[in-house]
Amino acid sequence: MMMLKKVIAPIVLVFLAAACVTNPVTEQNFNARKSPPALAVLFTFALPGVPQLIHGEYLEAAAYLGLTIGGLAGAIYSSGSNEILFNVSITAAMTAMTTSMADAVATTLIRHKQHNNLQKDLEEAGAFLKAKSVRIDPLFSALYKRYSEYPVGKIVLENRSSWDITDLKFSFEVKGYTDFAWESEIEAPLAAHESVERDLYILLNNKVLSITEDTPLTGRLNIHYRVNEKQLSVDQPVTFTLFNRNAMTWDDDRKLASFITPNDVPVRLFARSVAQMLSSSKVDNLDITVQRALQLFIALGVHGCVYVIDPDTPFIEFRDQKTAVDYIQFPRDTLYYKTGDCDDLVALYTSLLESYGVATAFITGPGHIFVAFDTGIETDEYQRVTRDKTQIFFMEGTVWVPVEATLVGSSFVEAWYSAARQYREWEQEGVL
Repeated sequence: MMMLKKVIAPIVLVFLAAACVTNPVTEQNFNARKSPPALAVLFTFALPGVPQLIHGEYLEAAAYLGLTIGGLAGAIYSSGSNEILFNVSITAAMTAMTTSMADAVATTLIRHKQHNNLQKDLEEAGAFLKAKSVRIDPLFSALYKRYSEYPVGKIVLENRSSWDITDLKFSFEVKGYTDFAWESEIEAPLAAHESVERDLYILLNNKVLSITEDTPLTGRLNIHYRVNEKQLSVDQPVTFTLFNRNAMTWDDDRKLASFITPNDVPVRLFARSVAQMLSSSKVDNLDITVQRALQLFIALGVHGCVYVIDPDTPFIEFRDQKTAVDYIQFPRDTLYYKTGDCDDLVALYTSLLESYGVATAFITGPGHIFVAFDTGIETDEYQRVTRDKTQIFFMEGTVWVPVEATLVGSSFVEAWYSAARQYREWEQEGVL
């Protein structure tokens, strides 16, 4: 009875191994997108269970290896003492070896066929390369020039094939709002099943300044590449939001520079008119740059410009809300409406000064913003502007004068001293 068990045990193992490999190819066993190993590789590593390890079939590999070791151990144990057990053990080991190789060959051929069919389907669909994700942040019409230098979003490209992708180029454009497509190239080959992330830019034209309402737009992402000696392309729509011409967020104060328009016709006409009317009105011993700033400030008051807090987007609230969308008037609009919040009046007064060729700066602090202009006078000659150093500040070797634009209609000196006091307070508080 004991001898019969010893004979039956290896046979049972053989049947278990055969049952284990009756369904050698399943979707769970491998990724069809990954190219199967070549037959030459399998024959090179023809030990029982090793081809299954190469394929990733770990259970089958363990069964083949266990059957082979068990058969060899049984043969060694029964050699010279039990011929029947010896023969059965040798048969089990040989069966494991041959079945392992036959299973590996069948699996490889089937997987190659499925892989090739998948690649054919991908080729027909032009889907060797996929834009795995495309993100474009909301854009602002007034900032259209900066988007050629600052990224507007990200793109992740995925190589879904088993070959390297080369000559990879992509472009992005929006019909009607771009004169030229922005283009980029990835010089290094994109390896099989790998992904790459790149920044996206856009070359918007000034037609976006005609947009007065927040508008959803659809751009075209065009991708060209070469794979397996084939030149292919992908064309994908991308939707994003373009905010109206007056929209801005205060996450970066420098964005307000997009609303400074010294060359806009209404701004230049206003500045030239002031220069002509007051050409003979000069104050002795007062620096010419300060005189021009004074003349423009008084002219705005005479024009009827007044400070009015924006009821919907007051600067005092929106300044510290970095993602809140504020409404900023262009200088021509403020000249026309004759009212504006502090940011609107700052944009107007700054534009007028810049139209005179005077360098300016924004001074921002908690809930407020005002203007400063460069007199061009060196710091050691500051008394040409004022004897009181608290009314000015030094920057980059020259004397600067701050001006409170919201006091338009009041005296220039009052606006000057008010801004200077605020500057010193912020300076002491360390919030500049």
